[in-house]
Amino acid sequence: MNPGGIRQVTLVILAAVVTVVASDLLLQRACPLLPRRMEAADGIALLRDGDPETLLIGSSHGRSFVRIAEAVARASGGQRRLVPVPVEYGKQSTYEWILEHRLRPLLEERRPDGRLVRSSLRRFVLVTEWWDGCSPETDLAFNVPARGWVLGDFLADAARRGLDAWNQNYLDQAWSALWRGSILVQDRGVGRLVDTLRASRRRGGVDDAAARYDEMVATWRTMVEAGAADPRCHDGHERAALERILDWASARSLDTTLLLFPRKPDTLTPKARQTTLAAYARELEALARRRGLRFVDYTTSTPVTDADFMADFDHLNPAGNEKFERWALQGELRFLLEPAGRPASP
Repeated sequence: MNPGGIRQVTLVILAAVVTVVASDLLLQRACPLLPRRMEAADGIALLRDGDPETLLIGSSHGRSFVRIAEAVARASGGQRRLVPVPVEYGKQSTYEWILEHRLRPLLEERRPDGRLVRSSLRRFVLVTEWWDGCSPETDLAFNVPARGWVLGDFLADAARRGLDAWNQNYLDQAWSALWRGSILVQDRGVGRLVDTLRASRRRGGVDDAAARYDEMVATWRTMVEAGAADPRCHDGHERAALERILDWASARSLDTTLLLFPRKPDTLTPKARQTTLAAYARELEALARRRGLRFVDYTTSTPVTDADFMADFDHLNPAGNEKFERWALQGELRFLLEPAGRPASP
């Protein structure tokens, strides 16, 4: 290609880049980027760099325990540390994978003299809900490569069986992390930007917002009710993973808590409360009783209201997290503020 042609192609590429960047920034005025959220990798890094007394694993709901971790550290003058590991999308089998491949190597790391590098672990909290007990379509959910893998895991899996839709979730997540400042990348597969732009074109205002809210409520109510009869929620795959997680905690002599996370009241019909939610709570309560564990059912028993949840109907908003933290640490989670028992056995 002659110099003139190269110059022309370069100008076209630059113009395209400028157009995309300008469009992205303009769209962010209508739909601002969400603040960066804590991910599993952040919790793993906290464990790597510290020696916590309490380890907490859960889905994205685990982020609601960041405030609780801060309150525990503050109340103890930094002597008592809780590390939450929030794994987006949940699933007990994913928690088990993260535990086995990311957390246990750190917790079992030893010094040259044989002593544990991190010897303070005495408590374990598993935050869950009925959805975590429903098996994904594959043996492991897509959030394992997306939230649990490092580069070596991806390269090994791709070399063993080639690229496929499952292991490419690692690449999707890595690409998203690389472009944290782009709404076009961050909103891919989410739809928040499209919903915002559609809402801005409607004239109904409050009426349209109410209609969208009612539509979301209906969708959630149907989904939760359907969990009672969904065979994926009763095939035992995720329950077996949960048992293995608890086996590990028992072998470490950890003070273990099974905790059901609060649900948005509007999303729960009487039928859902009496079937899907009640069945899961009974199952986990029986499991906790059999193993001698602490069981805390916050599904519908906390003071959080519909207004304390984010627009996704699933996660507590900042005000809800503050309310939840203060209430929980005054009640059944007060034990987190108190000295733990003897160190766990390795």
